[in-house]
Amino acid sequence: MRTPSKKPVKKAPSAKSSAQPSLFDTKTFINEYISCLFLFLTFPTPLLGNSWVSQWAIQLLTVVLNNQLFGSFLSPAIVAGVYMTGGVTKRFAVATLAAHALVAVTVYPLYAATYPPSLVFGPHCTADLSTCFLYETACTFTLTILCSLPMLVNTTTRFGSVMKSVWIGLSVRAMMEACMHVTGASMNVLIALSWFLFNGELFSAEAAMYYASATSGGVLGVVVFGWGVGWWKGKGKEKVA
Repeated sequence: MRTPSKKPVKKAPSAKSSAQPSLFDTKTFINEYISCLFLFLTFPTPLLGNSWVSQWAIQLLTVVLNNQLFGSFLSPAIVAGVYMTGGVTKRFAVATLAAHALVAVTVYPLYAATYPPSLVFGPHCTADLSTCFLYETACTFTLTILCSLPMLVNTTTRFGSVMKSVWIGLSVRAMMEACMHVTGASMNVLIALSWFLFNGELFSAEAAMYYASATSGGVLGVVVFGWGVGWWKGKGKEKVA
């Protein structure tokens, strides 16, 4: 006599599994906000003096510490570029950009409350706007490429992670030196937005130049880097075949 086969019983989906994830990632929001505040508020510290050696040392130290503690994006243009190339989810991008918006409102008031007036400064164009636009776009584009290069190194060791952070810190300072005397070296929409909001010049022509140059340079850098990596991987597959 054949025994009847038992049909698998379908379990009702639990509330946890059926619930859709929210559009907002609170953990990412908090991490990005604290990271931006940490980096922006520690950079102008005069504790190590005002010589070029101390400025390079401060920049390097703050970037390395920030990457090791938080590992955040710090730039709205970079987030937009990475999202466009499929590198992060919409949920992550929304939380990160929301954190940047809050930083833009709060960081310079915190500057003014923490540091003497001589250290409360921001980007300023010393040439005509078209020249500043070219400088800022080129520097932001180059910085984005330089800071993306460590992604090509596959290492999970602590030493390797620190070396990546050192490379990024040196790249940031080098590009700041490259265009500092022309544009003040913003290279970040967030820094420009924060500064011009604090000064009440949010919609000035100079502010618009910084928004456009930092955005175009950052997004273009991410797209070009992503295209270059994809092309290189494709060439490698052709050689194997």
